[in-house]
Amino acid sequence: EPSLDHPELSLDPQIRIVEIDASTAGLFARVMASGWKMEAAPLVTLHEQIFSAPDRAQHMFLAYLDGEPVATASYIAFPRSAYLIGGVVLEHVRGRGLYRALVVARLAHALARGISLATSHAREASSAPILERMGFQTVCRFPMYFG
Repeated sequence: EPSLDHPELSLDPQIRIVEIDASTAGLFARVMASGWKMEAAPLVTLHEQIFSAPDRAQHMFLAYLDGEPVATASYIAFPRSAYLIGGVVLEHVRGRGLYRALVVARLAHALARGISLATSHAREASSAPILERMGFQTVCRFPMYFG
C-alpha cells in the first residue's frame, strides 16, 4: 500500500507543489500544453470550465522547481476514491522527482478529505514504473492506439 512515509518519497527541497485556483488555471494549462507539446488555448478553455462548475470534483496541482513552473497533475475526487490524471513534467527537468512529488501531493490532498483509495491509468513507458515503485499495483493492462 502506498505510504507517504516511504523513503523513496522524500522530496527535493527545491520542489514546491501548489493547488491551483481559477487565477492560476491559465499558467497550469500552459505548462501542461508545453509538456504534452500541444496548443494551450483549448486547455485554458477546459480549465476555465472546470473551475466554473459549482460541484467541481477535479483538483489541479502545479509543481515548481527553483521557482519555475515545470509540471502539472490533477485528480478527480469520487466518493470513495481519487483518480489520478494529467501528470506531465517538462522534459528539461525530468528525473528530479517532480512526478513523485505530484503523486504525494495528490494523495495527501485526497487523504485529508477522507479518500484513502487512489487509482490511475498509467503508461507503461513512463508513469507506471514510478507508481509501482511508490506502492501502486497493476490491476489490468490494455493496448492504447495513437494516430
